[in-house]
Amino acid sequence: FGMILVLIVVPSLIVIQSDVKRYFVALRHASGAKHVRVKRMFTAAVTLIFAWLAVTLGAVIVTDELPAVIQKYADMFGLSSGAGSALALFLLGAILIVIVLTLVTHAAQAMTWVRQRRT
Repeated sequence: FGMILVLIVVPSLIVIQSDVKRYFVALRHASGAKHVRVKRMFTAAVTLIFAWLAVTLGAVIVTDELPAVIQKYADMFGLSSGAGSALALFLLGAILIVIVLTLVTHAAQAMTWVRQRRT
């Protein structure tokens, strides 16, 4: 059993550690970006996602139910007020935040490109 532990579990833990390290390196690079717009959008995305996390999962952890405003929308999709529904709403909201901020960033970049082409 000890040999299985050493040959299978330890290498998988090393791979997990390197994956997590890559995420933190990417986070450090994004938060230390030289371009002000990139840094602002990254900060906005992180702030909005953490706020959405607090509103959905945080509310369920503290009060055992979703806030009334969010519960109305959860009912439209047939979701209950449990932790699973809160997780689903959080993931959907986080994906939506990233998509919207990506579109805003691309639109701003396109407008900058058009202005530069005109001059």
